[in-house]
Amino acid sequence: MIRTPLVLDASIILNMLSVNSLETLLAVEREFCTTDFVLNSIKKTICKGTFAKLEKSQKLKIYSIDKDVEKFFEFHSSLRNLLTIEGCSVLFHAKKTNATLLSSDRNLLDVAKKNDIRSFDLLDVLECMIKKNILSKKEAVENLTTLMEENRILLKEECEKRIVRWEN
Repeated sequence: MIRTPLVLDASIILNMLSVNSLETLLAVEREFCTTDFVLNSIKKTICKGTFAKLEKSQKLKIYSIDKDVEKFFEFHSSLRNLLTIEGCSVLFHAKKTNATLLSSDRNLLDVAKKNDIRSFDLLDVLECMIKKNILSKKEAVENLTTLMEENRILLKEECEKRIVRWEN
């Protein structure tokens, strides 16, 4: 069975880092990648040691937009500035490589859906980690509770439904 690569955007990387679960996610037997634009955007947000570790990670491949700069900017223009350059870069890479996008950014996920790009949100990622016994339900509840406190963008009602389900 051939598995498509998983493309991580800045929001999912930062959310997983904030609950110390990025390495756990990257331990899954899949190919993970992001773009140089995403890496540069989070560089200022995370500590240098964490950034260096992320940059050198053998599990997270970094795709450079330089290889397809003209096509990328055509794609970005076609989206009529609906996304940041960073968001557009992961969407472009996912579309180009027929990969699956992982994101916590509702706008990016909506644009991905409209462009027929397979995508999953943070709750789906946590759910998958539970199913694969990579993360316990208790850890997922703790992680999601922490993320809800830190990140007011998450859909509270949907998060609470998952927490109730995982606690039972």
